[in-house]
Amino acid sequence: MEDFETKVRRYKKEFERLESENADLTKKVNDAKPKIGDRISNGNLLNEVQTLRKFYDAVPKDIRREIEAGFRQSHKNDMGIDR
Repeated sequence: MEDFETKVRRYKKEFERLESENADLTKKVNDAKPKIGDRISNGNLLNEVQTLRKFYDAVPKDIRREIEAGFRQSHKNDMGIDR
């Protein structure tokens, strides 16, 4: 009977160790998963980027060049660069 009780204790101890290890691994997996809110936020940002890209692409190239030149000049003025 002692032999049986010894085996049961050993199995119980091993089972508890495996349960603990499983809980730790489950926590690591859950921590590694992207949160639903983050995924929604990322999706919204991607959608906004695509919308802005479509808007940018719809602006005629000559107007884009004028705007970009104005930004460059404004940036140079802000930095105190004379050219």
